[in-house]
Amino acid sequence: MVPIGFLLVFLAFPILKLLFGSFSLAGFRAVLENPYYVARLVWTFQSAGMSMLLTVVLGVPVAVVFAKFDFFGKRTLEAILTLPFVVPTIVVAMGFNALFGANGLTGINFSGTAFLIVLANLFYNFALVVRIVSGFLGTLDTDLEDAAKGEGANTWQVFRFITLPIARPAILASSALVFLYCFASFGVPLLLGAGRFNTLEVEVWQSVSSQLKLTQASALALLQLLVTFMASLVYTRAQSDARIALEFGAKRPFAKGVARVILMACVSFTLILTLTPMLALLRQALFDSQGLTIAFFVNALKLGDGLSDVPILLALKNAVLFVTLTLLLAVPLGLLYAVATQFTGSRILDALSLVPLMTSATLLGVAFIVAYPDLTANLGLLIAAYTIGAYPFIVRSVLPALRALPLEILEAARVCGATEFQVFWFVTLPLLRPALSTGIAFAFASVIGEFSATLVLSRPEWATLTTVIYTKLGRPGQLGEASAVAVMLLLLTTGGFLLLDRARGKMA
Repeated sequence: MVPIGFLLVFLAFPILKLLFGSFSLAGFRAVLENPYYVARLVWTFQSAGMSMLLTVVLGVPVAVVFAKFDFFGKRTLEAILTLPFVVPTIVVAMGFNALFGANGLTGINFSGTAFLIVLANLFYNFALVVRIVSGFLGTLDTDLEDAAKGEGANTWQVFRFITLPIARPAILASSALVFLYCFASFGVPLLLGAGRFNTLEVEVWQSVSSQLKLTQASALALLQLLVTFMASLVYTRAQSDARIALEFGAKRPFAKGVARVILMACVSFTLILTLTPMLALLRQALFDSQGLTIAFFVNALKLGDGLSDVPILLALKNAVLFVTLTLLLAVPLGLLYAVATQFTGSRILDALSLVPLMTSATLLGVAFIVAYPDLTANLGLLIAAYTIGAYPFIVRSVLPALRALPLEILEAARVCGATEFQVFWFVTLPLLRPALSTGIAFAFASVIGEFSATLVLSRPEWATLTTVIYTKLGRPGQLGEASAVAVMLLLLTTGGFLLLDRARGKMA
């Protein structure tokens, strides 16, 4: 099968080659006995744990309120909650620096602190907890809660003894996913940690990019994979339990009185957390010491000098080319994988579709260097890395739609003499187009803002908007230009995503 062959060549083999081809027991022991790397491991656990705890503590109450009540603008808020899923890491990091940096909008300087890293992790994962938990609770019956209120239980007691126990599978699943993403974080600690808060992911990249310390990189990668594998097991088990518990519930009422005040507080907090970093970044790109200006955008759009600067038009051209090539590969691969998974009913294939999402792009880029050293200057390898990260979005969007297809329509087409190919092309595929469009939208966003694999595998002539921003950030006096390019990337990412998502709505 083509998708399985692709995964074997560009995922399984490179990872195994990195782990065992460059692995040595002595090197692994040396990493574990090195106080610096032990400290990096401890910090990676700490940052992931603190980020997970803060996200769950703040996200679960908001999720409960959103699940219990309907309100004007709910669909708009759900669209805004999608923003963290599509905003590139480097843009988010710059947004938080624009808020809490040396010259930040708030006047509070948290730059180079652990707090800023945890806050950025909260931005990325808050919506994850809210959507998973509220989506779970929103489909459940309210009989138990109504009965408890009838017996005299107050709102806190209902929340503590009824709602939380019922939501436990969804809370556990979202917690495991948040921990997984934060533990494998690359861009946030690299850009916000000032070199003092590197995670294992950053250390893997630095081990390869600085002196090609592959033995050291493989040992660190093995440590990371062991932890992420255990977190993945917790997530898949909790996700399975949450799916079993789902039932269709009643329509939710509009909030009144105290509940309305709580709801408005939750909505306000969500908007502040989600939008203020992006607004602060926009202000940084449009204002200098003299006031409003477009000079940063004008300078950013000027042609580079050919030696130290990359023309922005070249970066845009590369971005469009890479997205196009990746989608041309990822869409048929994801579609074939989803169809094969549904046709065979294989739980193994279903579970394996999550593996690329749980394998960091940095680790994959390093594995490519080890497995295919003669191809590291080949554009195809970079596109393969993008595809590994993009095609699971197609699979995870299409597979539920496949399972929900009305079988009687497919059978009617077969009875009328249609071949299996005709049934798929003229019946199944049109019914899958809304779900496929959603998957394409997320795949597009993942590629256009990809940073870590690009940093590992890219060449100067393959520069993208993310690498242009990273280069400018490393040069004195170019923060304004970097901010301008980051705003362009933000507009390109969200604009493209919304257009694709709107196309889904028209197809539905």
